[in-house]
Parts: sequence; structure tokens; C-alpha cells
Amino acid sequence: MPKLIQDYNKFMGGCDKNDQMTKLYKTRRHYRWPRRLFMKFFMWVCYNAYVLEGYYRAHNHAKQRSRIFNNFLDDIWLQLIGMYHSGTNRRESREADIPGRLQNVGNHFPERPEEATRSNICVVCAYKHNKYMRDNNCASKKDNPFKQTKTTFRCSDCRRYLCIRQGSTCWVDWHTKTEYWC
Repeated sequence: MPKLIQDYNKFMGGCDKNDQMTKLYKTRRHYRWPRRLFMKFFMWVCYNAYVLEGYYRAHNHAKQRSRIFNNFLDDIWLQLIGMYHSGTNRRESREADIPGRLQNVGNHFPERPEEATRSNICVVCAYKHNKYMRDNNCASKKDNPFKQTKTTFRCSDCRRYLCIRQGSTCWVDWHTKTEYWC
């Protein structure tokens, strides 16, 4: 083995071990550098605390700790945030956020009001059209695959104009999906 590698292994200290143990498994949320930097510093602090704990807590066997680093991290998180839950139950908050157009779907009937003209645009088609224009920076309406469809029908309960033509799913999407543009 080369002398350089022997010297490195002899004098490296805990830096490499620390980097190995505190490696961040990146999820999408950790890609921004400020959060990643904060988490890296926090993990270094936790690992140093883990090493110090090894000096003061009895081991099961010689050179074998009573718990691994991940269990130590779980205990740290539990001590920091405890059994805290954000005041609402997620399922209840979702049900409270459901718009009226998605409740009692059996009460929503298509109607053709007298004041309806041929210039009423379907709400779903218009939203899809505008969303595509915003997301793709389209300068021309010709590049947009979503056309703003004109209709004379509206929902009797929602009072919104929607397509009821063959091949259109606007009526069903509006009344059954929270994200009807997908």
C-alpha cells in the first residue's frame, strides 16, 4: 500500500466517517441549497453529539454501541418536536376544503338559460387554455392545443358554463375532480 494512503488512513480523524454518516438522501425538497446546507450542518451537529454520547454511555460489547446513528437521530427528532401534530387532521381538512361543485353531484343538471349566448366560454376549457399559455410562454394562440370552447349550457347549481359536446369531459371533470385541468 502506498505511503500516502497509509498516512491518510492513519491521520484522517473523524472527518470521513462524519461525511459518511451524515450523507443527505436528497428528496425534491432538499434540492435548494439553503435547506440542504442547513440540514448538512444539523446532521454534523447530531453526529458529533452521537460520538460524544459514545464516550459517556456504556456499550453492549467492546467497541459496539447500544444504538445506531439512525436510532439516535430518531430520538433527537422526537425530543425536538415531541408528539406535535398540526392542529387539524389531514383527512378532515381535505373534506372541509372540497368546493361545493364537488358535493351532492346529483343536484347539478345542465340547463340552457334564456340569457345564454353563443359567446359563453366553457370554464374548464378556458382554464386549461390559459394555464397552458402561462406554463409554456406561448405567444400565439395557434400553438396552444387547448381551445376555448363556446357553449350555451351551464350547470343549474354552479351557474358555470361547461361543455357537453361529444368527446368532452369538461362537465365530469368540473364536478368530480379538485384539479380539473389535469
